[in-house]
Amino acid sequence: MTVLVAMPCDAAGPMDACVHAYEQAQRLRKAGDLLGSEKELLACLYPRCPHVLRKDCRQWIRDVETEMPSFLVEAREPDGREAQVRVLLDGKPVPYTPGVAIRVNPGSHLFEVQADGAPATTYRVTARPGEQGRRLQVVLAPRVPTSVWVLAGLGVAEAGAATYFVLRGHGVLRDCRPSCDDDDSNAVRVANTAAGVSAGMALLSFGAAGWLYWTRPRATWSEPSGARVGVRGTMIEVSGEF
Repeated sequence: MTVLVAMPCDAAGPMDACVHAYEQAQRLRKAGDLLGSEKELLACLYPRCPHVLRKDCRQWIRDVETEMPSFLVEAREPDGREAQVRVLLDGKPVPYTPGVAIRVNPGSHLFEVQADGAPATTYRVTARPGEQGRRLQVVLAPRVPTSVWVLAGLGVAEAGAATYFVLRGHGVLRDCRPSCDDDDSNAVRVANTAAGVSAGMALLSFGAAGWLYWTRPRATWSEPSGARVGVRGTMIEVSGEF
């Protein structure tokens, strides 16, 4: 739809901006960028814009808000408590408040939830036009057990001890060659044995730490059925089975 409106010369600037927002909003909506279209429609509602444009934009913004998909992200700790998290949408941080829907354009999106002390977790969704208040519930993975860090630290200490005993044995050999006596030979054997034991303990410690780390429970995502809440303007719509 093309609208031609006669305006005074001194109003050409605002008029150009109004017409641009009016036309751009339609293009973005057709391209599936509802968020971008809404932004242009809000600019089109500027009081200095012609009434005929504002009338169309007012109706279109209601239509866009109806089509705009949204998600309610619920993040929980493993014990069920509400988690303090950061939410990223397609790699970009988005404002997150529990109970407030995150609006998106239709299409495929990747949600990422981050929490201090827990690994980030991701979930891919396909947003459908008009689907509002779709619930995404994530239970975070437990924090890394203290035993993992204790075993890793023990592994580092044992690896250091193994290195020390290897160097000590080599030092004895270097000093006694070419005529090493029985005491020297025994010292080398003891150092090599101690190095082997320490190296074995290091491997066991690192292996146990790795096993505990990689086999701990992971974050889980779900989409609970039931009520869906969609926020439109100042109205809250609730749908579902009760």
